[in-house]
Amino acid sequence: MLYILFNSISLFFCYILDMKSTSLVKILIGFMFVLCIYFLPSVQYGVGTDYFSYMNIFYDHSQLLYIFKKNEFAFYYFTLFVSSFASFETYIMIIVFIQSVLIFFTIYYLKKKGLASFSILFLTFFCVTNLMHTQMNLIRASFAMYLFAISFIFYADKKQILGVCICLLASLFHASALIVLVFLLLPRRFYILISKNLFFVYTFSFLLFFFAPLDLVLKLLIDTIAPNYSFYFFGGAPSVSFLNILSKVYYVPLHFVLFYLVRKRSIIFTDFQSVLVGMWCLISNVYLLMLSFDFLSRINYFFVFFYLVPISLVLHKFWLCRNRFYFAFWAGFIILPYVIKVIFFPIAEFSYNTYLF
Repeated sequence: MLYILFNSISLFFCYILDMKSTSLVKILIGFMFVLCIYFLPSVQYGVGTDYFSYMNIFYDHSQLLYIFKKNEFAFYYFTLFVSSFASFETYIMIIVFIQSVLIFFTIYYLKKKGLASFSILFLTFFCVTNLMHTQMNLIRASFAMYLFAISFIFYADKKQILGVCICLLASLFHASALIVLVFLLLPRRFYILISKNLFFVYTFSFLLFFFAPLDLVLKLLIDTIAPNYSFYFFGGAPSVSFLNILSKVYYVPLHFVLFYLVRKRSIIFTDFQSVLVGMWCLISNVYLLMLSFDFLSRINYFFVFFYLVPISLVLHKFWLCRNRFYFAFWAGFIILPYVIKVIFFPIAEFSYNTYLF
């Protein structure tokens, strides 16, 4: 229930930010928004599965050295520096504050570029991506994910060099960011081409990932050319549940609403939006492969942020057209599963604990 309360207050601040006001008022409300999304995760205790693992890393520098050997130097030196003068609780507070600022900056930039209003972007951000929950568990990966999202936003805004530099910084927090760097090396016109063929690319990838025996093909390939790595890709039971996959399939109807609105030319993408939509469409169905390839769950985490792109566009369109029924219906559609996860089935990161009470 605390999640619902604080996110609702944050959403109210977003609504004020969308209204015309002076720069001073916007700075003040923006600061209040950051504090609001900052508070709960900053005083968490034992949320998720990795909280105590990071506590051990923080106090045991021999474990921290493992991070250094993985070339994740930014996280290593950041943790080493903070541990020299602060407690683990303060360390979490500092991390969460930085992440809250990154969230605010990302949503503000998307709003500034006309993707949707601040309110709609934040609503889809916390309801659809659930990143505000997973960031409490996956600390290193969250730093890298937020930085990758920002890097791609800069890339979409024709600031490719800056985007690449930020993605390289992300890899210093979590080395897996180097894998997704490839998305910043593709030409922008590639994503624009995808945005012009959304329905075909989306449907093709969905059917390919859902029906094609890619796991058998890849396993045969790895067993042939690199058998020593076979266990890394296929060993052990998958950690991603079928329910987790269904929770992502749930949003498919909204995707088809976007395709319909695009076909009717009710939504016409700007150059910036075309690149973002093309990126989303390219990675939109990767989650279907996670049941076969467990390792993809680590990479898919970088893609989750982009789930808000099509849904924000649809909600924003209905709001601008003053079609309040469709807006309310689809807003309720994305809020419902979030409420169920937080109130009725609060497990893992959706179950909140704090050392305050």
